[in-house]
Amino acid sequence: MTNDLTVQVSSAGYDHGNSASIRFNTQDLGENFYNRGLNVAVFDEFTGQPIFGTTFDTFNSGNSESFAQFISTLPPGRIVAIAIKDDANLNLSERGKRACKSLGSRLIDHLQFRSSWAIIGQTGAASGTAAEQLSHESAVTCSREITATKVKVPSFVVAVTSAGNNWGSLTVRKYLDN
Repeated sequence: MTNDLTVQVSSAGYDHGNSASIRFNTQDLGENFYNRGLNVAVFDEFTGQPIFGTTFDTFNSGNSESFAQFISTLPPGRIVAIAIKDDANLNLSERGKRACKSLGSRLIDHLQFRSSWAIIGQTGAASGTAAEQLSHESAVTCSREITATKVKVPSFVVAVTSAGNNWGSLTVRKYLDN
């Protein structure tokens, strides 16, 4: 038995709504989850279940390398959804862009300051294979169906938020089964 699940990603750069949203079926992954930068959610490629979510504030230098390192640790085929809030381009390194391309992005090289960008890709994917939208003038939304052979809904979420003096905040969400 298979089930079709939907992941929907919305992004609005600072001048176009300053918001982000990642939805699994009709449920938002966390109202207080979204911060400036790359808001990232990872889904199991077999069950469609959300596994992990965090934000990489690539407006600040150094976080692009952390993002690229994170993507490189994911197993092949893992589904990754990303929504920009405010800006993610200012200090997005070439290594960070290559990480986006490894998810199937074909538009990341066109990202500008405070653009809206949403993507749902898979680790190890070829360029141009991701569901992806980019705009310098408005908010964007993309969605993708995931066919899962087994559906598990997490029973609870553990979230940790940390804020350094000049670095904003980082929230990490881990979705746990019962």
